[in-house]
Amino acid sequence: MELTLRSPAAAERVAASQFLCEKTRAVHLPYTFRGTRLNIADTDADFRHRSIELIVETLKAAEPLKAVSRYVIHPLSLETWDGRPRGTYALAIDSFRELMKRAAGCLRGPMVLENNRVYFPASEGGERSNRIFADNPAEWRRLASDVGHHQLGLCLDTSHAVTSAQMLPKNKRRECLREFLAEGEKIIHVHWSGNYPDTRRGRQDSHEALGRKGTQPLWFHRAIARLDATKTVEIPRPEKVEESLAWLRRHKLI
Repeated sequence: MELTLRSPAAAERVAASQFLCEKTRAVHLPYTFRGTRLNIADTDADFRHRSIELIVETLKAAEPLKAVSRYVIHPLSLETWDGRPRGTYALAIDSFRELMKRAAGCLRGPMVLENNRVYFPASEGGERSNRIFADNPAEWRRLASDVGHHQLGLCLDTSHAVTSAQMLPKNKRRECLREFLAEGEKIIHVHWSGNYPDTRRGRQDSHEALGRKGTQPLWFHRAIARLDATKTVEIPRPEKVEESLAWLRRHKLI
């Protein structure tokens, strides 16, 4: 089971439950707080440090979760938001290094950097135009490599990967999906769900049931099944989780 911890208080509530302490294998660290997107790359030093502090305090509060082996973290590094400049890549690297140093004593397993979704303006079938670092395969790998910490790995979000592929012409999108798997040995956690690479519906980060018509091809999921990684079926509706598990079993992917 994977849980999202949106704040230190949320982590404390989870830690107070013996059942959750025993069953939670992965946690997703905060990426927003009280409706504001965190940004460890922010050019505003006070906000940048507050963002780091929230993550560290959440990790400290989650220490009683002894079964956890993965700590998922979004890039938390905004370049632009609503068209406004917000941060720099250099600040993202420096802040991640600080975060990893401060988090080291709290971790029971690696922290894993999740590839971020691409945000499209509503006029292009998306929501709004924003830019967060690590929203494409090359930068995702580069960011983790540039941080250079032995406890920082990669988390592949398959729905986010499709939003990245949507930046390319239709005949190049399968190539983009392959690029996300190019260094599969570095991927140690997966958020597994369907999305639509060939239609604009895929720009909305669908997190659809696995195996639905029009979602990622079977070869992509077979490659994921072969990864030496922990995997979470990340779909918000329980009936679609069951549908996805049935599809995975039918194709002998789990």
